[in-house]
Amino acid sequence: MNKDFLNKVIDKVKVEKCRKHDKVASFQVADGVVIIGDYCCSDFYKSLTERIQEEIDKQTFLF
Repeated sequence: MNKDFLNKVIDKVKVEKCRKHDKVASFQVADGVVIIGDYCCSDFYKSLTERIQEEIDKQTFLF
């Protein structure tokens, strides 16, 4: 996917905090994919991947 597009998606999701641990993750775009780092637990990772997919779906629907 387009790097600019993925950066817009990350901007929407990067403020999300883990409900259990009150921590945020780090994000990076490389080779057309989003890399999630520094997540504290698997529940948070799952939540982030779902939110990223939701934002991708919203953004692609707008185009």
